Amino acid sequence: MSTEETNAKVYDYKIIRTTREMEVLTSDSYANLGYNLISSKIPDSSMFYVELSFKRNREIGKNIEMTKIERKLDASLNQIKILERKRKNAGMIPGLSVGTIGLIIMVVGILLCFLVDPTNIGWIIGGAIIAVVGLAVGLSGFLVHHVIQRNTQDGINQKIESETDKLAEACEAGAKIVASQAK
Repeated sequence: MSTEETNAKVYDYKIIRTTREMEVLTSDSYANLGYNLISSKIPDSSMFYVELSFKRNREIGKNIEMTKIERKLDASLNQIKILERKRKNAGMIPGLSVGTIGLIIMVVGILLCFLVDPTNIGWIIGGAIIAVVGLAVGLSGFLVHHVIQRNTQDGINQKIESETDKLAEACEAGAKIVASQAK
């Protein structure tokens, strides 16, 4: 009886759930670590997330240095995702707060118009003025949101750029290891 050696390759599989905006960056980054994208699908219940399925030759993943690089890559991708969310949501709470206060003022003005004494023209005019002021305050919530967002955007962009540089370094180091093991 003779034994034949088979050259069967064993693969590592990885499934990553990420935002749709980060899909290309994530798949490109993992490609530098020797992962091949198998599929990209949107889960049934989500419009904002995507599941990326990868596979990689297990021989590449045995390297301790590669494991460290993969952890750095994961940390950088997560930090970029967090910073992108911060950039979008900057000023949201103050803007909504001002808008809510404006809505309350407007409702008080409308109630003064119709509930206190609808036959007295003074109450109607006073209530209308208060309602218009409430509308103006409510609309200024939109401006508050955009001013805060614009003022914080430069700092967040610098942090994103810094994390992108760290990600690029990790990708380059991973690509070097993959290239050396492919020879």
